[in-house]
Amino acid sequence: MKHLTKPIRTIHFVLLAFLMTIGTQVSADVRVCKKTQKEDWKSTTKDTYAKEWKRDCSDPKNPEFVLYNHTQGAVLKVEVINPSGKIVYHQSRLYIEPQRRVVMPWTWMDSRRLFCTGDDLTIKMRYRERIYTPEKCLEYYSQKELMERDEKNRIQKMRNTIRDNCVIAKSENATNSAIAEIRRVCTAISENPSFLQKFRWGP
Repeated sequence: MKHLTKPIRTIHFVLLAFLMTIGTQVSADVRVCKKTQKEDWKSTTKDTYAKEWKRDCSDPKNPEFVLYNHTQGAVLKVEVINPSGKIVYHQSRLYIEPQRRVVMPWTWMDSRRLFCTGDDLTIKMRYRERIYTPEKCLEYYSQKELMERDEKNRIQKMRNTIRDNCVIAKSENATNSAIAEIRRVCTAISENPSFLQKFRWGP
């Protein structure tokens, strides 16, 4: 069985190297966002033309105008335009919810006669559209930046540990008036600790 020891060790070493390679590759593929664009909602208005509407002029003095809002936003303004370009109906104080059918109101300024007698009328609607921008990353850290960041964090963590342990060690039996000076000294030590100071107070 002894003659199998070396081949088993070799296989074990190759397997370990393979796993380390995979781990390194996975780490390299990890992307950390550096600059993020937050999610946002914006409102804008757009014009479109009605796809479904009807009129009932059986009573010319009080015709019925039914309009369907096929858009995904609220309609805020409606104009009825005849082929010559004349506006025969106008409403700008509206709020027609999406996918709703409503009977439109009339005002004294609207031309009921032209509305009832006109052919090829165009119904123009202005509606509100909400635009959603999802959160997304605009810039990623490079591998070099990540390594530098991790190293900086590691050093800062070590310095904090050395400073805190130094303060604890030197503050024993110290007066309150001396604490501030001890903190100043220990902070200076943590910036450039000696080997012995790292051994005594380091992580």
